[in-house]
Amino acid sequence: MLKKMQKMRIRKRLNTSSIFTVALTSIASLVALIAILIMTNEYNHTLTYYAFPQGDIALAMNEFAEVRSATRAIIGYEEQSAIDTAVAQHEEAVAELERLMGVVEGTMVTKEGKESFAAIQEALAAYYEVEEKVLEIGNTTDTELCAQAQKMAINELAPLYNAADETFTHLMDVNVQKGDQEQKLLNT
Repeated sequence: MLKKMQKMRIRKRLNTSSIFTVALTSIASLVALIAILIMTNEYNHTLTYYAFPQGDIALAMNEFAEVRSATRAIIGYEEQSAIDTAVAQHEEAVAELERLMGVVEGTMVTKEGKESFAAIQEALAAYYEVEEKVLEIGNTTDTELCAQAQKMAINELAPLYNAADETFTHLMDVNVQKGDQEQKLLNT
């Protein structure tokens, strides 16, 4: 091609090289634009499905702690008005936890994430089952029943809380791991 251009007249050579330069620059710009669009999409995916859900998972963990706290208050308070207030707080915390779990579930796109979320659901179901029995016994001003509910909370409910908390932590770890993998891919 260079030999052809050397045989051309100056005007034709300038026009041809200008067209060649514009075409090459246009192709490079198009490739760069496509790369930018792909990168933007990947960053959006990473933020939406790995980074932002970590905050929602943390909020759900906090609400789960609030549920436990309200349960402890219900079986520990001696005055009926305080127990009623704790029951209301418990119901609010359970409702908010369920709302947050729905938000988190919508961001689970990987097999590992879905499995971890299913483990959380199972752990919460087991916790709620025992918690219901504890609250049934301890939602009273009768000190003997409250003591029985407290013993049950320590022996049966606390291990279930710890197990559920571990499943939340595992889901958080899965999201961090997947986010780190995506970051490596994006850096590449």
